[in-house]
Amino acid sequence: MHFYANGFVSILPRMAHEADSLEKLWRNYANVFRDFDNLTLARWMSQTLGQLHGQLWRMSHPLVAAYRLAAMVAHDRQIWNQRMVAIPPDFPPAECCRAPLLPMITRDLLESGLICLHCNGTAVSFEQIADRNAAEALAEWAEEYSTTHSVAHWDEG
Repeated sequence: MHFYANGFVSILPRMAHEADSLEKLWRNYANVFRDFDNLTLARWMSQTLGQLHGQLWRMSHPLVAAYRLAAMVAHDRQIWNQRMVAIPPDFPPAECCRAPLLPMITRDLLESGLICLHCNGTAVSFEQIADRNAAEALAEWAEEYSTTHSVAHWDEG
């Protein structure tokens, strides 16, 4: 038992290190977009928005992951405020940061609304969702997912 306890303790720093490694990995992936000049980044993002239009995408999709990394770099540089390229017409500017509105649906939907992919702020509060049928379906999903997600936190209760 003593050996097991020592083994468990030695795992903790490694787990913290793994989280740091994951963040470092994502920062390294973002370097591709940091190497773009502002105009190239703006063009790539505008073209990619055209590819994303009209679909419901998983956050794990490689194109969405790449766009998120580009959005992080673009937000730091305020690319969309420089108006180097036209925002595709199907993406109105988000009130939170003026970048094209590309909202994320998260498990915190009821509290945080739709999250902006560019600045991680609230793009649309839940109460502002105009389509009531969509809002009800999203609320139902959030409540169902909350139950599923709570399993991850059983030991915290």
